[in-house]
Amino acid sequence: MTKHIIIFGSLNKSQEYSRSFILCKAFEDLGCRLTYCTVSSGFTRSGMSPMHKIIRTFLNAPLRWVRLIFKYLLLPDYDLIYVPYPSHSDAWIACILAKIKQSPLAVDAFFGLYDTIVRDRKIFAPTSLPAKLIWHYENQLLKAADCVLMDTQEHVIMIENDYKIPEYRLKAIPVGIDEFLWSPSDIPSDEPFKVIFWSTFIPLHGSEVVAHAAKLLETQCPEIRFLVIGKGQEGKKFKQTIENLKPKNLQWIEAFIPLQQIQKYVQQSHCCLGIFGTQEKTQRVIPYKAYQTLASCRPLITARTRASDALFDNGINAILVNPGDPFDLSMAIQHLATDRALTMSIGKNGRHLYETRLSNSFIRAQLGKVLESVVR
Repeated sequence: MTKHIIIFGSLNKSQEYSRSFILCKAFEDLGCRLTYCTVSSGFTRSGMSPMHKIIRTFLNAPLRWVRLIFKYLLLPDYDLIYVPYPSHSDAWIACILAKIKQSPLAVDAFFGLYDTIVRDRKIFAPTSLPAKLIWHYENQLLKAADCVLMDTQEHVIMIENDYKIPEYRLKAIPVGIDEFLWSPSDIPSDEPFKVIFWSTFIPLHGSEVVAHAAKLLETQCPEIRFLVIGKGQEGKKFKQTIENLKPKNLQWIEAFIPLQQIQKYVQQSHCCLGIFGTQEKTQRVIPYKAYQTLASCRPLITARTRASDALFDNGINAILVNPGDPFDLSMAIQHLATDRALTMSIGKNGRHLYETRLSNSFIRAQLGKVLESVVR
């Protein structure tokens, strides 16, 4: 029998939230009938400060909640409520409605609310009242769900330890990307050797490590060029760093540009950079751009973490370097620049890894198992 799933909450249509559309498409491909009980209003812009985003979210949320409840009251019977990412602001309503209806509830906790706001971004001190309220809210929310989706097994372990949720209710599903946009292309054979790093400049990205690595290679390897794209929370710190270092081999496009344009820069590049922060969150994350790099058949250089060690074979389908270590990063880049055969090999092996363990078809298969366990 066809399963009827209610997609509930704030379905953001911007490119940075592609995970939600990939998972919804996977449900459809599994033969599910989807009904959207969603409201897309009240979202913040990418350029806002973290505190500004929190304030705007709270101010916009009540009207969105009222609209969601009215939409829900008109819905037919269903088999599952699914709250896509970003889920935390609306999932509490879904928890109440699912309990009244006695229906199963799945929540996509793609990022940890407390982990992001308190541990990584350090917006509130762990001992502060807001931090305690955030922890309590996330604790109650995730315990009310029948299934909690995350992107890596390291995130599963974190949530299990933080909130004592049984592991069988926690499922790791890769983030998912637009495979029409991110497809394989040949690596250029020309000079200079082009390295690309695109970022929202959050702490775990370790953008300053890239600037210092560029400076180390400036005179030693003049054939290597860096392109940095983006802006964000630590953009001012990065700007100060490059003003101090003055690396002549680094160009920074200080703007949020469409992914289609970034993809064109990737096609012109020889390798792509991942994340290099030393925060604990770095240990749990495989970012969107890692998937996009692998899908594009480009070699990925990223930090050696618990998450990356579990996914990659170092030197085979990616190159792993020490977090926060510009010298190690510079040596990895130089190694690729002087061995184009290795560059191509790692790119092709990375694409194979994507197809077998990270692709949308893999996501669909994993999501099918989740449905079998939750909907009876």
